[in-house]
Amino acid sequence: MPPRRKSTDYSRRRLAANPGAEGEQEERRISPQERRRQIMINLGVWFLVLVFAMTSGVMCYNIGGPETAQPEAQQASQDPNQIEIDRWTRELQSNPNDPVVLANLGASWMRKAETLRSQQPADAAPDAAAASPVPQAASPTPAATPEMTREDALARAEEYLNRAVEKEPSYAFALQQLAELKIAQKKPAEGREFLNRILALADLPIAPEEDPETIRATRESQSTRARMTLARLETFEKNYDQALQILAQLEADHAGNADVHAMRAHIYEEQGRPQEALKALDELARVAEVMNNAGMMLGARLEKSRILQQTGEKAAARQEMEKARTVAESTGNVQAVMLVTQLLYKMDEPAPPMPVQGLPDGPAEVTPAPPAEPAAAPSADAPPAQPADAPSADAPPAEPAQAPAPPAPGPETAPAPEQTSEPTPP
Repeated sequence: MPPRRKSTDYSRRRLAANPGAEGEQEERRISPQERRRQIMINLGVWFLVLVFAMTSGVMCYNIGGPETAQPEAQQASQDPNQIEIDRWTRELQSNPNDPVVLANLGASWMRKAETLRSQQPADAAPDAAAASPVPQAASPTPAATPEMTREDALARAEEYLNRAVEKEPSYAFALQQLAELKIAQKKPAEGREFLNRILALADLPIAPEEDPETIRATRESQSTRARMTLARLETFEKNYDQALQILAQLEADHAGNADVHAMRAHIYEEQGRPQEALKALDELARVAEVMNNAGMMLGARLEKSRILQQTGEKAAARQEMEKARTVAESTGNVQAVMLVTQLLYKMDEPAPPMPVQGLPDGPAEVTPAPPAEPAAAPSADAPPAQPADAPSADAPPAEPAQAPAPPAPGPETAPAPEQTSEPTPP
């Protein structure tokens, strides 16, 4: 029979008088065997808690350690072009027939191609197993590994862009990207065809449900970019007069276009007209100052300093370089400041001696003295000594020195496609 429970009032009075009395009385009622059993149970519980804590600690370390940090590190080291490719690939899985997604995915592969090397010769090409791209962690598309070449990325870009044009033949952004891709592949005729298709879109009628002002503004922007690409194509093919005509019309339609002045300066320099090139660079710097574009202004100053150095105007070239350093310091870009400062120091270095035709090791009409040799006593049977510079009887007559052959001109490279922001659907 259980002991009779004490009254509540009595228990409260006893606990108030001696707070630890009830606990001591309960402890005296437990037998030694029961106490040992509870101790063993407590030890077992504490042991399990300790093991769980250690195990959970190791697991937490693994969760927050290298296994989890590795994908984040890979994502941080992943280039932005691959991130864009993954983004539009996921969009394509949801919308496989969307021309906007297809065109943007192709444009992302084009930008990726600009960072890759060209294909190696056939004898130096890796085997097929090593050349297959391996997908990166958390990437829905095969990543551009070091084995992937520029041509591979351009082929992928062409595939997606062609699909976009098939879905929407009048999609100007896809046509523009295809034109730049063909120029990068050194197929100017096909690139010109796509550009002409863009220019022909301006004559299409506007649908009644569309806003005429918005459509005209969009078409004008597309036409301007197509004409700039066409001027670049004419420059690449050495058609400088046609390129200058296109640029003049663009400047008349859109005053203050910085790309017009930059390309015009390049054409003038190619034609051997440095003074006109300098004037075009001055206009570029003026437009950049109005636009508050420090990077464009820095490029204009550096290009102007380079041309002035080539024409022998060292004082003016140094003055332009000082202006470039001021622009670089205003941007707060440490690398730009270091670059301009290094170029300034390089301008102070003495020019290397110009090699003389036929005498690369010394000045004109000066023959270096031969090294001194120890004198030897002549013997009775020895022939009479000859001057050091006298020709031998058996030696063939010396041939006149030939001028070094001029270096072969390097291959022409196609202009890089322009970087564009995300377009809006037509």
